[in-house]
Amino acid sequence: MENLFAALTQEDSIAFLLSVLVAFLIGFITAWVLWGGRAARSRREANKWKASYDTAQSEHTALSEQLDLRDADLVKAHRQIEELSAHIRLIEEEKATWQAGLNDARDAVAQANSNARSYAATIEALNDQILGLKARLSQEEHGGSGQPSATQSQFAKMKTSYDNTLTRLNSLEEKISQLLAENIALRTQKPASGSEVTSPKKEAIAAPGTQDGVDFAPADSVAAQKAVMSAIGPKIPAAKADAKDDLTLIRGIGSFVEKKLNSLGIYTYEQISRFDSELIDNVTVAIAFFPGRIKRDDWVGQASRLMEIKSTQPEALGKAAIFPNNPQDLKIVEGIGPKIEKLLKKAGISTWEDLARAKQEALKKILEEAGDAYRIHDPATWTDQAKLALKGEWEKLKEYQDYLKGGKEVS
Repeated sequence: MENLFAALTQEDSIAFLLSVLVAFLIGFITAWVLWGGRAARSRREANKWKASYDTAQSEHTALSEQLDLRDADLVKAHRQIEELSAHIRLIEEEKATWQAGLNDARDAVAQANSNARSYAATIEALNDQILGLKARLSQEEHGGSGQPSATQSQFAKMKTSYDNTLTRLNSLEEKISQLLAENIALRTQKPASGSEVTSPKKEAIAAPGTQDGVDFAPADSVAAQKAVMSAIGPKIPAAKADAKDDLTLIRGIGSFVEKKLNSLGIYTYEQISRFDSELIDNVTVAIAFFPGRIKRDDWVGQASRLMEIKSTQPEALGKAAIFPNNPQDLKIVEGIGPKIEKLLKKAGISTWEDLARAKQEALKKILEEAGDAYRIHDPATWTDQAKLALKGEWEKLKEYQDYLKGGKEVS
């Protein structure tokens, strides 16, 4: 090898070096071209994978957001389910309370009807005894005795017993009327939640007929209603609702009976003053009222007097005459009965002024602490009614109470 390089001339050496340099350059360029192509392919592949990664990342972000929304919806659904479950439990409790009240009212009405039948039998027996005693008394008087006889003393005792029985019977009839009104109210009213309380017996209770010995709606009430309506015009004058009189000023007519009369087209004192016996009987059946009560309370006579007062002294029929002038009578507020009045007075709310200043939360707390039978009452309108009574704004109070139903605003 040394001899080879030694034999090379200068020109040969330069040529050899140039050939080596050219070969090196060709190899370098070839390697650079090959590496550049592979690098380009690698970059394109990297960009492709980066684009795929970005797309996957976007999809992951979108799916994460959707998952968060689903989790939020799930939490909301669970909360709504819990609220609905609590609401259902409350409705079930209210339903049980109302059903118990309805059952108690029906039992009380059945017992009252039984007592009424018993009193009627007692009165009939007393009448027979009185007739017999009158006959014996007449015989003894014709006998010429000037001294009171044992028959006269017995007759006086029987008459006292008879009068007492009549008094108890009248009181019992008033109680039955109140129980019937409460019974019907229990069947028709709704709970505070706004949903009607239903029960398996609802349809049977609402249907006309007799249940458990209690006559809710006579079978011929529809025919009686038609007879009353057909009498308007031929027998009694027609009237419109916007010209109605306050029929509750007639003794024996409450707001419940007044609404029934209005539904038949009877609105004024003049119409009632024209009632004859046949029409009285039809009205009694049509509104499911006590037989003979209209005549005994003398609706016709009362209506005639009120009609005369209306024409001569209309101010005497003002709404103030309906309400007691007693600031301690809380029962003028619709929705407050004797039992609730006692609860309020026990809690320190004794006058209209006390009630007008009372807070809703305090009233609700009083009712809730008194038990389930009182918890269902809503005192939302009590303070407003008390304020009107305190100011003596009787016209507004009567109009407001006509708008209310059981002390609650009608939605």
